[in-house]
Amino acid sequence: MCNLYQTAKSADLVAQLFREPLRDLTGNEPWPEDVYPDRTAPIIRHDGDGLAVARARWGMPTPPIYLKTARDPG
Repeated sequence: MCNLYQTAKSADLVAQLFREPLRDLTGNEPWPEDVYPDRTAPIIRHDGDGLAVARARWGMPTPPIYLKTARDPG
């Protein structure tokens, strides 16, 4: 991810974009407007029974040959 990613929609508005209902696993936390690597952001994922909106750590993993520590800082 090279550029800033911004979320401007609520979970309810995002859910309206899909034909099947989305389970909201984000809780009562507000969605961040600005999303940066190595921080949580809302994603849509398959969740066994269907689709769900959840929070996940955002970013692409660093190739192992470039990691300087065991933890990937994003």
